[in-house]
Amino acid sequence: MREFFEFIMDDDDEEIGDENAKCKVCIAGSKKVATFVLSHVGLISLVVGYCLIGAVIFEALESEHERQVHIFLDQLFIERSSQPQLL
Repeated sequence: MREFFEFIMDDDDEEIGDENAKCKVCIAGSKKVATFVLSHVGLISLVVGYCLIGAVIFEALESEHERQVHIFLDQLFIERSSQPQLL
């Protein structure tokens, strides 16, 4: 079995070395990203980002309704202020 692997490695030694180097770099990078995300700073960053994205989405969904409520309240205030006050 060992002879088989030595035979394969002799033929494409440079290509396998390049592929192994790329895999090692990819794995090392993935570990660094995972370590950062799972650290306290990473978790806090994720929570803050999640809140900001939620705020933007909420603003986009509710902004028209909020404008309608303000217009209605302004009209109601104008109607009430034009009526005579009873003491």
